[in-house]
Amino acid sequence: MADPLSALGAAAAALQIASQAFDLVKNISGLYSRIKDAPELMQTRISHLEQLIEISKLIAKTTPLQTTEVLKVFGGLFAHNRETTRVIGKVLPRGPRKGEENFESSKNWE
Repeated sequence: MADPLSALGAAAAALQIASQAFDLVKNISGLYSRIKDAPELMQTRISHLEQLIEISKLIAKTTPLQTTEVLKVFGGLFAHNRETTRVIGKVLPRGPRKGEENFESSKNWE
């Protein structure tokens, strides 16, 4: 028969393993939930990007809309876009496609 201290150590180790297993199950469950909702979330994001593209085209065609304030708002969007592109690039690396241009280069409004 094991001494009480060894039995206590074994019980503590078993509890730690059970706790880690519980955390793993919880994390896997959360990941599954996010993956399951990913197509809908991606469609929403794509829709938002399409709206931003249309707004950008309108601003590019309409001189009175080309103000410092609008440029400041779009500057924040450019920074967010760069970060999003960087994160996506880690998952899906690719080079620029033919016909793509750098949207940043079209910021010469003033």
